[in-house]
Order: sequence, then C-alpha cells, then structure tokens
Amino acid sequence: MRHTQRRVVEERLSSHKQTGSRADKRGSSILYSHLVDKIQRCEISEREFETYFERDESKSEPFKPALRLNEEHVDVTGVELAARASATMLGMDAARIVRDGQGRIGQARVESGASAITILAEGDSWFNLPILFPKTLIDILGRSIPVVNIAHWGDELAQMIDAGEYLPHLARGDITHFLFSGAGNDILGGGQLHRFLRLFDIDHRTPDDAGYYPTPAFYDALDRVETLFRQLSRTVLKISPRTKLVLHGYDYAIPTVDGPFLGRSMERQGLDPVAKGDLCRAIIRFMVETFNRRLDRLSRELSNVTYVNFVGTLSPNDWFDELHAREAGAVKLARKLADQLGWRLEAQALHEADATERAEPRDVEVVEIRIANGDAPEDAASARRMGLLGDNETPEAEEVAPSSVGEQEELRSEADANDEAFGVPFPELDAFERLSETAPNAEVTAHEADRQGRGPARRRTEAAGGPEILFGSNAKAADVTELSRRVLQDIMRRAGLSRVTISSTSRSPADQARVMFDNLERFGVNHQKALYGPSGDLVIEVYRRAKNAGLAAAVIKERMRNEIVRIGPTRVSRHAADPRVLNVFDVAPSSVQNRSAFEQAVRQDARVSRFITPPTDPGYHLEIPQTG
Repeated sequence: MRHTQRRVVEERLSSHKQTGSRADKRGSSILYSHLVDKIQRCEISEREFETYFERDESKSEPFKPALRLNEEHVDVTGVELAARASATMLGMDAARIVRDGQGRIGQARVESGASAITILAEGDSWFNLPILFPKTLIDILGRSIPVVNIAHWGDELAQMIDAGEYLPHLARGDITHFLFSGAGNDILGGGQLHRFLRLFDIDHRTPDDAGYYPTPAFYDALDRVETLFRQLSRTVLKISPRTKLVLHGYDYAIPTVDGPFLGRSMERQGLDPVAKGDLCRAIIRFMVETFNRRLDRLSRELSNVTYVNFVGTLSPNDWFDELHAREAGAVKLARKLADQLGWRLEAQALHEADATERAEPRDVEVVEIRIANGDAPEDAASARRMGLLGDNETPEAEEVAPSSVGEQEELRSEADANDEAFGVPFPELDAFERLSETAPNAEVTAHEADRQGRGPARRRTEAAGGPEILFGSNAKAADVTELSRRVLQDIMRRAGLSRVTISSTSRSPADQARVMFDNLERFGVNHQKALYGPSGDLVIEVYRRAKNAGLAAAVIKERMRNEIVRIGPTRVSRHAADPRVLNVFDVAPSSVQNRSAFEQAVRQDARVSRFITPPTDPGYHLEIPQTG
C-alpha cells in the first residue's frame, strides 16, 4: 500500500483514537489501518491471517483465488469501499509474509545442519495456494524436510522461467533437488480450455472418441511447454550441475458443472459434464495422459530430469475443486513424491495433515464408529436405525441452546417482513445452490424417468418425432407439470429444436435442506448468509447451532428441513416452490443447439413469467405459473 493511501486511511479512522485491536459486539476486532501496519511491518502470523481474511468464491477466477476481509474481525468503519477493494491485494501480501516466514524456518533448519537435503520448489498452484485454501504437497513435505518454496498460484510456465527467481538459489551450489510444478495453466488454458477443444460432434459422442476433441492449438501449447522445460533443464545443468530437476505430471482431474477451470469451458463447446459426463472425463484423461507422456519422454532424454507420475494417486473424494487436491490428497501426493526420491517423511507431519480434515470427536461413541466406517445416515430414519436417534425421538426433541433468544426473534421478525428478500440477486443464489445439486450421471428421457419410478406415467403430448424433453440426473420429471411441458415444447417448436435437457427442477424441503447443508459445509456460514435473505438466514442459524452442538449430519439436515417447512419453502429459495402453483426449472444451455432462437421464443411466450439467461444464471431459468 502506498504511504499516501495509508495516511488517508489513518485520517479517516482517527476518531477512534485507538492503537490496536478493540472489542465490539461481535468480539475481538482490529482496525483496518492497524492491519495494514501489521502487514507492512511483516508481523502477521498464520493464525492472524486466517482470522482476518477469508476466501471470496464469488470473485475467484481460475488460478487467481480472491480474498476478502473477515469483517467480524476487521473494523472497516469509514473506509468500507477502499478496504474491500484492497482485500485481495492486501491478503496476498500477508500470505507471502507468512510463507516467507515458513521458508525462513526451513532455511534455518538447513543452515543448522538439520538435514543434508536442500530442496528448492518453484511452480504454480499445485505447490502454493493462499493459506485459506488446502495445504499443498510442498506444505506437507516442508513439515519433514527443509524446502525453500518460491512458487505462486496463477503463474504460467513462461512467466516462471523468464522471471528467474530460482537462479540465485541455484547459484549457491547446494540445491540437490529443484522441484518444479508448471504447465497446468498452459495445457488447461487457465480457464480458457475451450480454445483447445472442438465443438461437440454427435458422431464422436463416446469416451473412445476423446482423442478427437483436442485441437491443434493444444498440441502447439504442448510443444511450447516441452521447449520451455528443455530450456530450464539446460539452465539448471549449467548453473548447478549436481541439482536434479524434478517434474511431475497430473492426476485425472474431474470437470464439474460450471467449474471455473474445466466445466465452463467444456459446456461452452457443448460438452456438458452432466449429460456427457463420461465423454468429458475421458477428454480430460486423454489430455492429461498426453502431457504426462511428454514429461516422461523428457526424463528419459535429459540426464538431470526426474519425472514423478501422479496418475492414480487421488481418489474422487481427494479433490478440493476441479484441479486442486484437498489436504488429505496433498498427503498422498507428498508421500508418492518422497517415496520416489528416497526421502523419509515424519509420521507426525502426516498425522497433523490428516487431522485437519477430520471432524471433532463426539461424545457418542457409536457416531464415531458408524461414520468412520462410511455408514453415515442420510435421514432421520437412517439415524434411528443406526442408533443415533431413539425410536420415539425426533430431531426437534433435542434442545440446542440458541446464541441468543433476542437474536432469533430479530431474525424471525425480519423474515416475516421480507418474504421475497434474498441477500444477493436470485441468479447468484441459484448458481450456488446448483453446485450441490448436480452430479455427473447420464440424462434420461421423460419416458425413462417414468419407467424408473422417477416420474408419473404421462400421455405423449408431442407428435411423433417432435420435440423431446430430457431430464438430467438430478431433475425430477414428476416436478414438471403437463402445462409446463406443453409450454416448453411450444417454445422448442418455434425455435426449431428437437431436444433439450432440463437440468434442475423444484426442490422438496428435504432437497433444499440438503443443498443448503452441502454448501454450508463447503463455503461456510458467513459466505452463505451473504447469499440468502432473512428467511434463509433462519435455516442457516439452525445449521450453525446444531453443528456447534456436534450433531450428526442427518439430524442437522432434518432440523433444517423442519425450519424450511415452518418458514415456507418459497421464502427460502424460488426453486423450493410448489410445482403445482409455480413451476420452476432450468434448461441446460449445452443442450440448446440454437440459443438465440430459444431465448427469443421464450421471451415471446407470455405464459413464462420469469426468464433468466446465462451468464447471469448458469442455466436457462424458467418460471411458469400454473394457471392453465
């Protein structure tokens, strides 16, 4: 931060007349100006960083995570706009200070002779993420072995090599291993993967056709990457001949609906991660394998290069997002790299990493045993069968002390007065709710859904060979009424479409509770309260109190469902509307061959009361009152 800006901040806060942190109604908080001072003096600790900053998922871009101030602990009174605008930049500076401090600890261990191995790490987000994100494999290694980590998320290979931050370290002559993580941005396009993919072709629709989709631009990018790695190998060999350059490949990433790294780009090319999940995963697998083969060939041709193959290391549950591992996954990656290089990792360091992802121990022993065995209850009935609830006990029967009765009454009054209010525009809320609603399974037709028991039998309203409505794996055919199907088919005829996929439909109170629970687990209470209005906040408060009490997930979801029913589902989310009154559903954009014609046809149909289009909403969102 510039000194002039710092002066302005201090002048605008001078009325506080304070010289450090202060207490307010929310607990201990620090003035924004003093947080800036602390960072400028390089005196911020990891614990303080985690207290004062939090992830801002809504503004994060591929390989460029955004941060925001935790205003429960940072007082921005009088400088709200400036403080919020500078949050990411300030947080990045704070993260570097903490990382540098950890690096100095590692370097001190080297200088004191704590280990004969001296390791340098350079790279992108697989080696270094902001502290609020999962620990990387380098963080895990650093708990056992001294590592100097100069990696930074978002860097492309050419940027890292041209910057040459590693050169002074190599010039010392004592670096035995140079760990280098790069090209993820280059081969996956930094969120621009569509530049490397052909449009979906009906004649290439099976996983065996994956090799058809990468374009010549992808292979050109691989050639550039290989040239840069050869250049790096020559540089290392010249400056530090005894240093081993260690390169790693990637495991098979999993594209998700609206995923910022892979999913969005694939959807843009007509490759829907839900409707065409097997094909999408096969394409990413093909691209990763092609890249990994290049690295393997380099290691066989260049004497100072070692290649570590991570394929098969991570399970589906080990992924934090489309490209990065959870901390438990980072432990697996660190173990594989260490085993190949002959390094020994301290068991305590691995246990510490594992412990960060385990839930707090509960008083009821049976809960620990059943959940540890992967037999977590899905609902109250399951909880009773497992002994987590008595036969006559309902989730409501167990009292949990509220944070304050006054606070609860205030929330209820606000909800009653604002039954249509949301914390953000509905499309943003809809996008987050859909994160926990989609899954990579095949789509089914309405007739198949009926046959499988997922929808009632219905008469065929379209002519033979006419428009066909498909349903994604999480869309319920029963929740799309006959009237809405006729409206949609009329729209399809006017747009000249033969087929579309409904990807999302109305939710039951139980489904709405599940979606909210999953997003609360993923993003946290503060993040989700910013999305919902007063009614949604009441449901979130039920989650928070039950979570703090250590209740099982099934019990928490049941309590959330009961609160949604008490409040009224449509006051929590539009997708929780009664389909017999207001039919709400989303059409997958990737299934619409002529989007402009479809959009025009919908807007011309007076029976559609609300229509939201991408990118405002991830899908085509339609609301049809059931008046006909």
